[in-house]
Amino acid sequence: MCVFYNPFTYAVESIRFSLYSQINFEYGIGIIVFTIIFLFLSIIGYDPGRGNLQKKGGK
Repeated sequence: MCVFYNPFTYAVESIRFSLYSQINFEYGIGIIVFTIIFLFLSIIGYDPGRGNLQKKGGK
């Protein structure tokens, strides 16, 4: 059951299907959904105050 929530599985299966010149829309949708989720979480978690420019004295 946890295989459905593993983004690595979707990527590997998409590569496997592409080797046989087939398209699996279920895994394509999974990759898009996980990309949106991780992008959203990274945008929410970004803190510019902890960046390298702040520590190096950049402007």
